[in-house]
Amino acid sequence: MVPKLVKPPHNPRWNTRKADWPLFRESITSQLRETPRLNDLNEQDARRTAAFHTAANQAIPLTKMPKKHYKDWWYHNKNVQEYKHTINQAKKLHRRHNTDTTCALLKAATRTEREGTKAIRNNKWIDWCASLDPHTNISKMWKQIRTI
Repeated sequence: MVPKLVKPPHNPRWNTRKADWPLFRESITSQLRETPRLNDLNEQDARRTAAFHTAANQAIPLTKMPKKHYKDWWYHNKNVQEYKHTINQAKKLHRRHNTDTTCALLKAATRTEREGTKAIRNNKWIDWCASLDPHTNISKMWKQIRTI
């Protein structure tokens, strides 16, 4: 049995765009004043690194967990997810029992998924087009067209 791949957890980073730089500067200065100077270069480096991390944790917020995006995110919903699940089940069955019946089942599931997804995509497109009015700005419109 092949082990299931697990995504690594989100490693938060500092969001430097939202940093409070005066607070950072003040914090790092006070950290370096409070700790004694050392003669060893490695200890000096560790002192500066610790001061930097402390100041950054105080003045710079962390990034947030990114949203999960599907390549078909603009029309993805529960029905699309169900179609994909049905196809995956049919593929597994066909892999285990390679017969004409399972092949026909896989083809039928694929055909149903294509037709259903096409209908969902068309409905989303029609909904978006219906939302356009004379006050819709051009950048929003082009952004949506590029996405689609």
